Amino acid sequence: MNPSQILLFVYGTLRPDAAPPEIAEAASRLELVSPATVPGRLLQLTEYPGLILDDAADAPRVPGTIFAVPDGRTLAALDEYEGFRVSNPDTSLFQRTHATAILPEGSKRPCWVYVYNGGAAGTSTVQ
Repeated sequence: MNPSQILLFVYGTLRPDAAPPEIAEAASRLELVSPATVPGRLLQLTEYPGLILDDAADAPRVPGTIFAVPDGRTLAALDEYEGFRVSNPDTSLFQRTHATAILPEGSKRPCWVYVYNGGAAGTSTVQ
């Protein structure tokens, strides 16, 4: 694996098989790496889920998939779709942040993930 490769943990509408039309072209460029989980809770916001990471030892695991992002153009398109502003992340709907994903055999893989940048009030927990 290329050490400079951009890895992204995906759990919702960025999945190539579930991407809405406005992001489908960029999502189709993602390259499958492995199923994985991250510790946290998945909230149902409106028409899409939002992840809140939780580093507690007993935190539930949210299933998803790690994909390789082939280039900066694809990453920029994903950032825009997720409402992530690199220059002002605190005002972003989702923030792209580092996480450690666990692969099925138990190994750990550092990756990026989009996490919800709002509170859980008024939402329901999906997982």
